[in-house]
Amino acid sequence: MKVLLNRIGNILFFISTIFTIITVLTAKDIILNHNYTVNICLLTIGINLIAVIIKSLALKK
Repeated sequence: MKVLLNRIGNILFFISTIFTIITVLTAKDIILNHNYTVNICLLTIGINLIAVIIKSLALKK
């Protein structure tokens, strides 16, 4: 169970890293697509929070 939760947490961190790279690559369009960039940032923060919670659960058990 610990290994599974840890692996899920790692996958979520990987996904959030991909979203961060997308945000950086599209940073020149922030003025044009401000809402899009803010949504991607909020999504990345949410995924990171979920990943941290899952990884802390893996450490707790």
